[in-house]
Amino acid sequence: MNVTRARLLMSGLLVLLIGGFALGVALVGRSANAARPAITYSVELSGRWLVTGTDGANGRTTPGLAGDLAYRFAVGETVESTGRIARVQGETWREVTTPDGAAVWVFAAYLTNTDAGPGTPPPTTPPTTPPTTPPTTPPTTPPTTPPTTPPTTPPTTPPGPEYGTEEPGRWQVRGVARGEVLNVRAAPGTANSIVARLAHDAAGFRSTGAIARFEGALWRQVSYRSDATGWVDASFLENYVPKPVYGDEKPAAWDVKGLDVGGALNVRSGPGTTNPVLARLAHNATAVASTGRIATVDGALWREVKYDAAGHTGWVSAGFLTAHVPAPQAPPASPGVVVMGDWQGRGVRTPAIFRDGVWHIRLSNSNGPADLVFEFGAAGDKPVAGDWNGDGVETVGVVRGGTWHLRNANSAGAADIVFSYGDAGDKPVAGDWNGDGVDTPGVVRSGNWLLRNANSAGAADLVFGYGDPGDKPVVGDWDGDRIDTAGVVRGGRWLLRNANSAGAADLDFRFGEGADKPLAGDWDGDGVDTPGVARGSGIHLRNRSADGVADVSFTYQPAAR
Repeated sequence: MNVTRARLLMSGLLVLLIGGFALGVALVGRSANAARPAITYSVELSGRWLVTGTDGANGRTTPGLAGDLAYRFAVGETVESTGRIARVQGETWREVTTPDGAAVWVFAAYLTNTDAGPGTPPPTTPPTTPPTTPPTTPPTTPPTTPPTTPPTTPPTTPPGPEYGTEEPGRWQVRGVARGEVLNVRAAPGTANSIVARLAHDAAGFRSTGAIARFEGALWRQVSYRSDATGWVDASFLENYVPKPVYGDEKPAAWDVKGLDVGGALNVRSGPGTTNPVLARLAHNATAVASTGRIATVDGALWREVKYDAAGHTGWVSAGFLTAHVPAPQAPPASPGVVVMGDWQGRGVRTPAIFRDGVWHIRLSNSNGPADLVFEFGAAGDKPVAGDWNGDGVETVGVVRGGTWHLRNANSAGAADIVFSYGDAGDKPVAGDWNGDGVDTPGVVRSGNWLLRNANSAGAADLVFGYGDPGDKPVVGDWDGDRIDTAGVVRGGRWLLRNANSAGAADLDFRFGEGADKPLAGDWDGDGVDTPGVARGSGIHLRNRSADGVADVSFTYQPAAR
């Protein structure tokens, strides 16, 4: 045996004795998963090895995955071993030297033996002088490697963690005794280094959604700081459910704020985002009434509100509410009558006010002045609107004592169509009763509907009873089939029918108040008419024929001309 190899062998034996002594010392921690795997050292002949790992091989300060990373060897790089080997959790690690002479430990499965070691003369070159080595150990005969750990046979690669994903959530520690901690590790598995510790009662921390199964246990990646993550044994976690602290305040009215156009504010069954959603308030909902109940959850304030006309209640995040300030209203000389129409043929109805023979038309459902102002009709007339000629644009009309005066343009001028239909005391309505694209007259008389399919004098084409004498009649295409049908509003309750015949209501819901003037039209261009109400100078429109609050609310009260 040459001198170098003998020295390395003696050094290995000395380290083995020291390592054996160190294995007798046990450290007992007070943290979960704190035990480190046992290490068994031994020695072999030093030699030259080729790095064959798929991505190279890591050189660590100690044997095993718990050792700190000290050097990275590339695939194909040749290294020399010191003769020290170690067994950690059934796997072999080999100590090698880096190019700068530092000793590090490499997983033996990533190394392949390339020769019998430095200092061994080639067998084909005879020595020129008599060998000094005792004849019992000729230099050309290397010692036999123990058969249990042949250096040229790499052990089986240990299976790594199986990674997956889940929905991120919030968690709290369970099953850890008071005063003890839950270890947070750099990677899944107890062999990895500890990067932080969670107290036995830690709660409310979040997971990233990453999970892993390793050695039969489930591990979950959590954020233990706002800028740091680590892995914990998932068996020590349970879902975090924050507990609300309730209080009271004076009931008030609120407007929704801070949402994008088209967004919605969730109304939940209880305070906190873990509760199910009951309804949604539009991004521009106004005058939402609160009950006076409040709650604090995780430092956030929640408020109980009434989310529909029926008075149903739910909880919303108070951060999206601001105190409602009613818009100042200047009393007009005459309130006028609100009429809705598609004045531009865009498929969306917007408001007009008929006041003393003057029409004030606005071309959008928003606050602002009239876009069109002209005279047609006289004080005392009953205003109507419809597409009288089938060109897709709704225009103005008035009914005066049973005589209909209809105009095919939204401008001042003489009537294009004049005929008599109904009695002076009837309630006039207009709609497309047969789906031909032309609106024609109808009247409601003590709960009886008399509809005609032509803009001319004559008998009714459809006669049926629907509603009570005191109901307010409305007309609309409630199901999008391009045919207008009957409906009535009774004290804030809407009863709509999808056929022009007697029968039960197809749609029954509440919207608005008893004193409101009911409106009907397509407010969002989806081809279906839905409810609206005029209350004072305010107009409130909803995009669904169902209980709920207005989707669009604005003030329209143009100054008297």
